[in-house]
Amino acid sequence: MKKLIFALSFTLLFLNCIFAQQQWVEFTSSTPAQPDVQLIVSENSNVSFSIEVYGMYSENITEQGTNYQRINIPGSGKTVITGEPEMPIIRQLIAIPECDDVTLTIAVTKQMNLIRSFLIQK
Repeated sequence: MKKLIFALSFTLLFLNCIFAQQQWVEFTSSTPAQPDVQLIVSENSNVSFSIEVYGMYSENITEQGTNYQRINIPGSGKTVITGEPEMPIIRQLIAIPECDDVTLTIAVTKQMNLIRSFLIQK
């Protein structure tokens, strides 16, 4: 009986450790990797680049009895504003030549809705 209780306890502890770790959520690659930033055009009047995010890590955490999910992207930073969720941030410095007028245009070419993937299990 003691062996059975020990085996069950060990199995539950082992499964908890496995599921408590970060899990890779695939967007375009099953292999974890940092986002790919590629310069497309760099001229006096135009700078254009693309960013591909291959996926992110998701981790379930419990804080004061409340379940949360922490997400992060390899090689990225995160927001640190008290009272708001931590969100991954991809930073890229862009050199803009001195001029009187700058126009910034952001074109999202692809998006993915992940609400169903991140429902917290109770």
